[in-house]
Formats: sequence, C-alpha cells, structure tokens
Amino acid sequence: MRPLLKWAGGKSKLAGQISGAFGGRCRGRWIEPFIGSASVFLYRRAKGEIGDALLADVNPKLVAMHVAVRDEVDDVITELARLPVASGWESVYAAVRDDFNDGPWVGPRHAARFLWLNRAGFNGLYRENRRGHFNVPVGRYATLAPPTPAHLREVSGLLQGTEIVCSGFADVM
Repeated sequence: MRPLLKWAGGKSKLAGQISGAFGGRCRGRWIEPFIGSASVFLYRRAKGEIGDALLADVNPKLVAMHVAVRDEVDDVITELARLPVASGWESVYAAVRDDFNDGPWVGPRHAARFLWLNRAGFNGLYRENRRGHFNVPVGRYATLAPPTPAHLREVSGLLQGTEIVCSGFADVM
C-alpha cells in the first residue's frame, strides 16, 4: 500500500522489510508517534497485521489532513478535483500555497490543498518558515499526479477505527 504523501524520511520503500522485523501481527495497540506519510502503518494495516492503532504527530496541519481523509474522503476527493493537474498548473501554485497558508487548517479543503502542494512542490518537501507558513517552491513537473479517488478511498478505509491525534512524542508515549 502506497502512502498518499511523498515525505522526507518516509519509509515506503522499506515498509516490507520493517514489517518483517516485527515478526507478525501486532499484539496490542500500534502506536505511531511520528505519522508522516504513515507508510509502515498503511503497509501493515493493509496486510492485516495491525488492529487497534494510535497515530500522532506534532504537525497539526499534517494530522488534520489524515483526519479529513479518514472522516471525509468523498469531500477531499471533490476538493482535490478542483485543483489543476494538467499543463499550466504552475501558474496557480503560489495562489494555492497562499490559500493554504491562510487556513483554516482542518477539513476536506485543507486536506486537498495539502495533498496537491505535496505533489506540486519541489520534491514533495514540507517546510514552514518562522511564521508557520508553508514555503516550499514550485516543483518542475509536466503534469501532477495527486492521489486518485480509489487510492484516497483505500487509505481512508485503512484509517477507519484509528485514533489520530496532534501531540508530541513524549506525550504519546
């Protein structure tokens, strides 16, 4: 199962190896204190190796994106479809980034902008300046490949029944 996001430090290419190191199904609650793209969680959940789970991160914008995909996936799909992916998308990048920075940082519109900026920004980076504004420059792609509706629905299904919170590592553990 591919994650929805390109994420610095993401483990999508290593998820199978990491999962194998656990030696089977998770007994008890899976706790992921640094959710990022949720690569290992999604891989293991899709294989039926995780039941009860708590996913967390200190980044409220990232957490809100995951919550919206879990709870309002059809609305996220609708909002994402409003953003351009064919040639010329670069001309609206700054406006979408400004709109994202203006908030609010919850709900389907936020999640769609987060996902779109992740694919449209340089190398899928996520970076904020001191004012908390996303400031990644535009990427160089002929067309964009945001997650498909089917992919979003699959991830949403895997997130069902999962607690997702905005919290630091120490508090989660």
